[in-house]
Amino acid sequence: MKKGRILVLAALAAASLATAPFLRADPNLPDSNPPGWTYSVLPDATFLDDCPICGRPSILEPVSGTFRVRLLGTDPLFVTLALEDIDLVASRPGGEDRHIHGSGTLRFGGEVVVRQDWLLQLDVDDGATKTHALFTNNVPVPERAFPMMAVALTQTNGTFTKLFHLELPAAPFADLWFSTRLGFTPATLPKGTEPFADGDVLSIDGHAVRRYPEMLQEFGFMPLVADHGLDALDLLPAGELAFSVRTDGFGEQSGPVLNGDLLSDHGSVLRSGADLLAGFGVKADGPDVGLDGAQTLSGGEILFSTQSPFVSPSLNEMLGDGDLLSNHGRVVSANADLLALFPRKDPTVDQGLGAFHVWPSGEVWFAVERGFQTTGGVVVAAGDVLSDAGYVVVRNHDLLRRFSPLEDVADFGIDALAPISDWEAIQGPLQFTGVTARSAGLHLEWKGPGRVFQLLGADDPAGPWTPVAPIVPDLAATLPWTDSPPRFLRLRQW
Repeated sequence: MKKGRILVLAALAAASLATAPFLRADPNLPDSNPPGWTYSVLPDATFLDDCPICGRPSILEPVSGTFRVRLLGTDPLFVTLALEDIDLVASRPGGEDRHIHGSGTLRFGGEVVVRQDWLLQLDVDDGATKTHALFTNNVPVPERAFPMMAVALTQTNGTFTKLFHLELPAAPFADLWFSTRLGFTPATLPKGTEPFADGDVLSIDGHAVRRYPEMLQEFGFMPLVADHGLDALDLLPAGELAFSVRTDGFGEQSGPVLNGDLLSDHGSVLRSGADLLAGFGVKADGPDVGLDGAQTLSGGEILFSTQSPFVSPSLNEMLGDGDLLSNHGRVVSANADLLALFPRKDPTVDQGLGAFHVWPSGEVWFAVERGFQTTGGVVVAAGDVLSDAGYVVVRNHDLLRRFSPLEDVADFGIDALAPISDWEAIQGPLQFTGVTARSAGLHLEWKGPGRVFQLLGADDPAGPWTPVAPIVPDLAATLPWTDSPPRFLRLRQW
């Protein structure tokens, strides 16, 4: 980036769009929305180019991409949303990819039964021809509870020789971070790059967010080469990461660290395992049952799961390692309840809970410790991301698709899960605190209450604004010098 060509603008702050009718129409809608909400298309999305009278085989093409959702209006029964910046790619085996762009609207709600009405105007470009296609939904009843989306769409202006169909499952996240139980060697990274360890925090976009040694460097763990693994991951305000280790360790700065403790990458123990279990009547000198997952809610309540079952004296029952618990001493969701919509031969078996995320709507995304098979023959691996609404969100191989692991392993497992979503908006001032020209590039520092941040660039203050760096849990970044830098920079927080 050439020196002297950067003008740093004021930070992007969340602007409240909430109204009373808006919240009454659907309590799952957030109370703030900077420029809208980013949705990512899930891996089971497909595009079908059909010829109703030809008899030629129709090939399903996998679809990836993103779009934006913005509130247009509400009334006591219905919510109307704008679907904008639709940017999809349908991968064609042996051919040029289709690029699909456009916009549309979604209206949903109802007095007794929730219904949906989709209207999309899309340009489908296969490299040889561009087709302006209009789409609407096949059935009026939503397949998934809002804010999740899953809809089957059919072209309304098709012909007897060309008719498009689009299966579009999507969720409101800009990125999805995770950690695997097994390490692997990515084929996509430069030769000589260290293989990923089971404690590294990774992005579904195909890059490392934070290497495991960076998480522990403030603790002064000894020995330095020990691999303690990573079991839980939570994103806290001001770019702080909370996590747990799979095995006990000793830090020169922190002293003993147990695998049931919730740690901070700033080098401190946020909550001991004994603190988390105290609400269940477990004594401070009780056994360390480990920590498998953790999430801090806005009010300070900590949800968690353990590595081992334990007896709760206050509840007078055995709690499993697959139960979702609260440090307030309550069972948020038993393992059987999480899996209730995944029919199993023996629904009493606890499959464990290796990672989870609870959305503001109450829907839970999670991964089990021990895979299983449904009564319908569907195989669920320990590394698949599931929803307690009864569907598979992302298969393990789709999480790792952009890394192309060299190891021939069917399932690498999941130890941590953290969607980056503006559905869970952060309120508060965000501002740059320093801009320094260095030999490596332009170094920027900032402060704000966000859990994660991203730098955006534009050649005009009116936009369009596009990412110039990945989403990071940091309060600083260095942009390398380039020949064509953006003239303006802006900062976003989640």
